[in-house]
Amino acid sequence: MIGRTVHVDAWDEATGVALVVDPKRGTRRPVTDCPDFSHLEQADPVVAAIESADRLIPPGEE
Repeated sequence: MIGRTVHVDAWDEATGVALVVDPKRGTRRPVTDCPDFSHLEQADPVVAAIESADRLIPPGEE
């Protein structure tokens, strides 16, 4: 059986617990408070980020 997957949004610095977005509450909550939580899986690290083209300023308009 494949469980539900959610993305970790942040980490609680005090406890080290992963935080996920709860769409019903509109807030972050500890993943350990989710009734169907079973485990975390390590994902590949992010090595770069590219800014969206719609945020670039055309030359001469800086």
